[in-house]
Amino acid sequence: MALASQTPRTNTFRGGNTRNQRKSARAVLLAAGALLGITALAVVAVWRLGTGSPTPASATTPAGTAIAPVVTSAPRPTPTPTPTSKPTPTLTPTPALTPAVVPPAVLPPSAVAPAKPAVTDAPASPANIPPVAPAATPPPIATDPASGLPADISELVRTGAALMAKGDLLGSRFALNKALLDARTPSAEREGLRRQISVLNETLVFSPTVASNDPLFGAYSVVSGDNITKVMRSQAPFVDRLFLGRINKMADVNKLNVGKRLKVPRQPFHLIVHKDAYRADLYMGPPLPPDATISSTQPIEARLNGWTYIRSFAVGLGESNGTPEGLFAVRPNSKLINPEWINPRDRTRFAADDPTNPIGEHWIGLEGAEERTKTFAAYGMHGTIHADSIGKEQSMGCVRMLAGDIATVYEVMAEKVSHVWIVK
Repeated sequence: MALASQTPRTNTFRGGNTRNQRKSARAVLLAAGALLGITALAVVAVWRLGTGSPTPASATTPAGTAIAPVVTSAPRPTPTPTPTSKPTPTLTPTPALTPAVVPPAVLPPSAVAPAKPAVTDAPASPANIPPVAPAATPPPIATDPASGLPADISELVRTGAALMAKGDLLGSRFALNKALLDARTPSAEREGLRRQISVLNETLVFSPTVASNDPLFGAYSVVSGDNITKVMRSQAPFVDRLFLGRINKMADVNKLNVGKRLKVPRQPFHLIVHKDAYRADLYMGPPLPPDATISSTQPIEARLNGWTYIRSFAVGLGESNGTPEGLFAVRPNSKLINPEWINPRDRTRFAADDPTNPIGEHWIGLEGAEERTKTFAAYGMHGTIHADSIGKEQSMGCVRMLAGDIATVYEVMAEKVSHVWIVK
């Protein structure tokens, strides 16, 4: 009985055990199937996104906003009956799951704000620089067909002649002098301009007439207590008293009457010696600017800023081109009348009143006023007893002038102030 009673327990135990095993196997198979289904759907979704497959029409709302597809679970597979004995299930390794990527929402164009361009420090490129119009070519300078001169210079010449005819001597000189000092004026035209201005200056410079608003001359009335020395010091420091007597037609310059109206110069005189033309041109104006004598393609006249032409003189020069070139000034205490002279070559001495004295009645000593002329000494300007040497190279290097011309230059040239510029 004992054995018989134990048999059913044994069978019941085995049967219960078998049922439990079947339930466990069924659960494992259901879980594995579900896992495989989810894995397959995820793989398909990733593949579609990676290959750029278009979103199905069913996945897009009427407003055009894409939505993520809905993933549903696959139906559970029916488990295959298993043998009574405990099976050993074979499980396929599950690949790593890639999280589903949700595409960004697509907004209508009206809802998208325009992007602002990035600001950089990069230099502008030719692509974004507006084209610049080329500079206009200046029109050619008109030429007067009658004179062949530039139209503006020809107009100055005509204006000068017209004003001279009307008696406006100062206006005429201003126009003609401006044409003379223009770099475009041909040298032949300058010769005619010098002649016309010289005629005007016989009145404007060498007579007692004082033109209104003349920048070169003014008027002074003698007062009680004046003498010629005092007047010269305060009113005419740039000239010799002999010149003051000349232009005021005074028989004796040392005698001044109270109330007498005197014409007095307001600017110093200067001289430019043109060696190639054997000519010395007299000007009035401020001392030369520092860069006036620097080599330039401009004519000498075009570098005379603020100068007014007065008149010209013929000169003689040093033999074998012996007259040095450059800028000089009148040496202090060097202006002499009726001087004695010693020939530097053979030491022959000529007395002051000797009629054979080669240098005549006037001497003006020169000293270098720029670096290249500072080494020259004993040069000067003087008269001559050999009038036929004017226009030739026969001196020992000095500038020779006729007796009346050197007398005028002597009267107007001031020591340390007046320049003598000797050019080729």
